[in-house]
Amino acid sequence: MPNSKIKAHKNILSRTLMSVISITVAIAPLVLKHPVQASESVGIPVCDEACTYEGNAAQSGDKVIFRWEGQNADFYHVRYKSGGEEKQVKNTSRSFTLKNVKPNRTYRLKVQACKSRILASSKCSPWEEISFTTRGTANAADSATCKQGYVWREALPFDRVCVTPQVRAQAQLDNAAAASRREPNGGPYGPDTCKQGYVWRETTPDDTVCVTPQVRAQAADENKRAGERRVP
Repeated sequence: MPNSKIKAHKNILSRTLMSVISITVAIAPLVLKHPVQASESVGIPVCDEACTYEGNAAQSGDKVIFRWEGQNADFYHVRYKSGGEEKQVKNTSRSFTLKNVKPNRTYRLKVQACKSRILASSKCSPWEEISFTTRGTANAADSATCKQGYVWREALPFDRVCVTPQVRAQAQLDNAAAASRREPNGGPYGPDTCKQGYVWRETTPDDTVCVTPQVRAQAADENKRAGERRVP
């Protein structure tokens, strides 16, 4: 083949390669700019009305404990009022406690279920509300009178379970020793994690005072006997 034809073929190949490289460079940024559409097209799940939960609330002394069970959600947004101001926090524990509640007052918690998305903003469901009205001071559980020989346990505020004076004294001693029985650096259960050999007392679901297993078992037994030790 003559040299002129070889040179011509080389020039054509060179121009073709340059064109391919230029096209590749031009397309690459476009691929990086649209990863969300590509992910959604292969079925990345998103959270909309399909993100649901069922909520409930209960009072423990001067606290209201909200809990809920969700489906198809990675985390939740929680809105509540504190000092007249509405605040919002991110929640993954599916429970939230309002402290220092007042009697005969309705408290509301707004919850939004959210699903995380790769390289995109999270997708969240509409806000839903859980409400709870606290007991009044005249509630039977608060005004309970114990039979002779029994006193209120008072392990926590508003604890009106009737026990012997010795059990109430033990509860006060356990409350005083609570800080020394917790792991100083926290643990699997956060700052309320007990040191080895201790467990939560659980006179109520919110009672995380660390006691011996024997004291917890006793507290559970006292709760079962509460009705028979109270004046009808």
